[in-house]
Amino acid sequence: MTTRRDFVACLSFTTAFLAGCGGGGDSSAPTAGEGDSASTGGSGGTPSSSSTSTRPPPLRPPAPPVSAPPSPGITARLINPASAILIEGGFVSSRYERSQRVVIWAESGIRRIEVIRYDFASGGARLPLQAAAYRLKINGVLHSTATRTGDSVFFDVNQDALSEGWHWLDIEGAAGETTIPLPIYRRRGDRAAPQTQMPILTVSQEMMFPTQGLHEERILTIPAAESSTIHFGMVPARFEPTVQSLAPRSFPPFSTAVPSSDLVCTQVVPCRKSDLHRPTVTADGVMTTAGMQCYHFYDFVAASPQFPLLDGPRGRGTIAGATHLQVGRDGKIYGVDPWRMFRIDTDGTVVTLAGWRQRAPMANYSGPQNLELVGDWSSIPASRHGFHEAWGMAWDERTLAVNESAPPIPSEGNEKPHQTGPVAFVADTQNNRILRIEFSATSRATPPRVTEFITDLGDPWDCVCSQGVLYVSERTRHRVSAFDATSGTLIRTVISGAALGFVSPQRWPQLNPGITLDDARAQPCVAPEGLYLRGRSLYFGSRLMEQVREIDLDSGAIVRRQNIYCDGNSFYVKFAVSDGTFGPAGTIFAVTWSPRGFGYPHTYLPNGEEWPIVGNPRLGPIWGDSGYPTAVAVGQGRLIVGNVSEGLNMLSLALPTDRTMPRQAGAGALDYWRKGYRKSHGYSGWGHYGLPVPWGVTPDIDAYLEYCGHRKT
Repeated sequence: MTTRRDFVACLSFTTAFLAGCGGGGDSSAPTAGEGDSASTGGSGGTPSSSSTSTRPPPLRPPAPPVSAPPSPGITARLINPASAILIEGGFVSSRYERSQRVVIWAESGIRRIEVIRYDFASGGARLPLQAAAYRLKINGVLHSTATRTGDSVFFDVNQDALSEGWHWLDIEGAAGETTIPLPIYRRRGDRAAPQTQMPILTVSQEMMFPTQGLHEERILTIPAAESSTIHFGMVPARFEPTVQSLAPRSFPPFSTAVPSSDLVCTQVVPCRKSDLHRPTVTADGVMTTAGMQCYHFYDFVAASPQFPLLDGPRGRGTIAGATHLQVGRDGKIYGVDPWRMFRIDTDGTVVTLAGWRQRAPMANYSGPQNLELVGDWSSIPASRHGFHEAWGMAWDERTLAVNESAPPIPSEGNEKPHQTGPVAFVADTQNNRILRIEFSATSRATPPRVTEFITDLGDPWDCVCSQGVLYVSERTRHRVSAFDATSGTLIRTVISGAALGFVSPQRWPQLNPGITLDDARAQPCVAPEGLYLRGRSLYFGSRLMEQVREIDLDSGAIVRRQNIYCDGNSFYVKFAVSDGTFGPAGTIFAVTWSPRGFGYPHTYLPNGEEWPIVGNPRLGPIWGDSGYPTAVAVGQGRLIVGNVSEGLNMLSLALPTDRTMPRQAGAGALDYWRKGYRKSHGYSGWGHYGLPVPWGVTPDIDAYLEYCGHRKT
């Protein structure tokens, strides 16, 4: 039997802690449960229940005194996952929950809440309660006692006795039953009052898999006796993320397949995989850390973004779910995600160039998003504004020339103007069009002009451009076509094949009934997706063919057929081809959403053999599972990888100044987690709440923060 033990995580910003947040108790005490939904402001759910009990009518007890809301602080509690007490409005589905509900009480009178017992250890199942009676605490003060009714226990709370603001609900139950507390916001008016604090709480997936998806997983070993610890408490109600510019470094080119121990990884954009605690605000003004992970494919292909699409310096600006990446001649990174085109400067600053971006602080996922449209879209009907599942972008190289004879422009960092306005094309897949985006030749502050260049295409998935020709892959028409990059006129079909597959409503390509992989590979082209140009070679990838093929544009012949790894998590093929500055020229780096490569591409040398590029950790922190990989770029001695989660990783050849991971970093990662800093100061020190990086707590934590790329100032 696991007994609960609490310990206080001493944080540098607090001197007060949650008082009396219980969880254990004697055999006559109770435990808590989960209910059907949050009252407002969150996505509802139905408890996984075997109980046939019905709720008794609400009682009207006298209103007991309620203590003041809790002070800032983080508390740790050991949960027995096989016997967890859940309070209505909290966890609902399983141990894999990827979101948290915002629980808002806005009515008057008595509210009846249900409490149940739940087994996370087996994957998620409701269990009978063990005690005859249970005790409810609000903000650490005993509120009431209730007897068990079937598999539930019900408490009646007089909402009128609760002050405006956040309150913590907690349950004391039987020995072995451990409670996951629940924060609720009491709103008395139409909108919430200004808040200085907001609650933060471990979700079920973090509790059951405390190192999953974190770069620390290769160095963080949580003892089994502590592995089901949750951290909860209060943090400042503000969005002031930790920012730190990317340090300059060189990227020596190399043309051989070096061992992974010769590579180093850098977070161009800080990685916050599985982090759903980004500050957001509900439609009625409640600041909350209850969010949703960037994880689900159906969110990834949705028309309206819920992902964090924020501009700003490194640590504030975000990249999540990049669908296309490329290294510019100026060393900057350009790309698209499903809803916008962006640039990442050499210091890590993220800038939205066109499309949708979020205003900060973001709106909570439970309500309408607070979006703004970047660019001049005036020539397009309002109903067709914005990108919807953009997958590819290409510059018209004819428009990129710089006017070297012109004087520098002081307002543009003393850079010289272009000879003409740079033009980019974006494959806007679900809108079945190619958009043309023309930028000012002299001013970055001038919004780019967005026009519909080619319309009525069949799922245009990617595009590349060279010598005035724009190549477009049309997935549902099973062809790659060439268009005039000036007029948009169709020049020719480069390659096409039989219609052996289709795209499902979920946006997954599927073979027709009775069609096999061999049938698809026998065709010249089936459902083409990613495109890449290298000289006079045009490459295309296809999930249904599980291949990348190389076409000689002069002869039209297929000169290479590279089989690639695909599994049940593979939904497409996006890839890049080495120019010889990162591995041998012609090496293919392919991503398919499959996590098999720990968030990195499957890599195939020109002879077809795989090159394992992921392995030993060095100074760079992300040599672990970085999530489902979505896009990849290669060039100038760098490999850039995007994932559905927040963050962008860069691999390059290790320099003599790059150190291997300090031994202290592993101990520091554990101490950082134990003290609750992951909640208050963010995963690997990239916090959201305006708290300074916690230097000087222990030498081990300092070593860990340095390992994560932070620099003392």
